[in-house]
Amino acid sequence: METEGVIFLRPGEVELETVEVGEPSEGQVRVATEVTLISTGTELTALSGEFPPGSVWSRYVQYPFRPGYSHVGVVEQVGPGVSGLSEGDRVYSGARHAGAVLLPASAVRRLPAA
Repeated sequence: METEGVIFLRPGEVELETVEVGEPSEGQVRVATEVTLISTGTELTALSGEFPPGSVWSRYVQYPFRPGYSHVGVVEQVGPGVSGLSEGDRVYSGARHAGAVLLPASAVRRLPAA
């Protein structure tokens, strides 16, 4: 399945890229994104590229950079060996900004239905 994701190609340049999201393998889940949080601090700093060489930022932000770390979605498919998660579960993760993502089941937390 194809989806789109955000990518910072270089400082000041952002695009949507087409991403292939396959079937989950052992211990993985595929999650359809409902919403992601855009951080005006962290992600604008990464997009601007305005941080000192040798800083924590320069180690964290490597272009091309795929931002995102606050993601809510619905489990679309559960891979072999996954327990405690089912299709339709609403979950939180630290995934990137994309329409769907493949994640280790251990990297998602189930959210209350409400």
